[in-house]
Amino acid sequence: MAQAGDSFFVKNLENIQGDERDIIILSTTFGRKADGSFSQNFGPIIQGKGHRMLNVIITRARSKVYVCTSFPQEYVGQYPNLIQQKGNKGRGILYAYFTYAKAVSEGNDELRRGILQLLSQYCTDKLYEPAEFSLGSESPFEDEVFEQLAQHIGADRLEQQHSVGGFRIDIVVKSKISHKPLIAIECDGAKYHNSPEAYAWDSFRQEQLERYGFIFHRIWSIKWWDDANGELKRLLDFIRQQDEEEANLNNHVHVATKINISDN
Repeated sequence: MAQAGDSFFVKNLENIQGDERDIIILSTTFGRKADGSFSQNFGPIIQGKGHRMLNVIITRARSKVYVCTSFPQEYVGQYPNLIQQKGNKGRGILYAYFTYAKAVSEGNDELRRGILQLLSQYCTDKLYEPAEFSLGSESPFEDEVFEQLAQHIGADRLEQQHSVGGFRIDIVVKSKISHKPLIAIECDGAKYHNSPEAYAWDSFRQEQLERYGFIFHRIWSIKWWDDANGELKRLLDFIRQQDEEEANLNNHVHVATKINISDN
């Protein structure tokens, strides 16, 4: 639901996706039952890669996040054991975040630092991983796209499973001018985006990578196998367009520089 002007919205965690606001209020609706018991079945956020959904939610706020929760403290306080047992996911990471938010609110810097240290200790994702440690392709479809591209623009402009900012990109095309990664090519299989969780995570991931300057182009396997030549032409046209735009921008910069030098 949203009010006029989209200044305010109420959404569940599966649908927040790329929406941003200055302030996000994260509210839980779980508490003790009449008999005093507490169910810890919180749905998708504690399943599989649900920790990524938590990441999506809290990064929707430009300025502040307010956490309103009725989780019993004795359960929330179990996060150290849960993290040690299962890593930074499931109930452990959710409870850790709520404890972190409380520590920030109360100015408890020692607890805040302790939580970050614990999460860092059990983190399995590196913020940066050199290309020589790449995991290689994730599918035959990705290999097919890479090989076709290599025949047309050269393998020296391509890199598979490029790692940046803790994310991986299926194939990157390097700039002709700077030789730095410029275009992100995503090879999406037929079963991709089969859940709200996957869609929300991918929207967040693309948004973050675009902030690094990447320009995205997606290829769906079902379209590729149906018309590989047509999809390849679309991809090559897209790459040529980006090359031309970058070249034009670079020429304008050189012209402006020459004018400034002449004026001096």
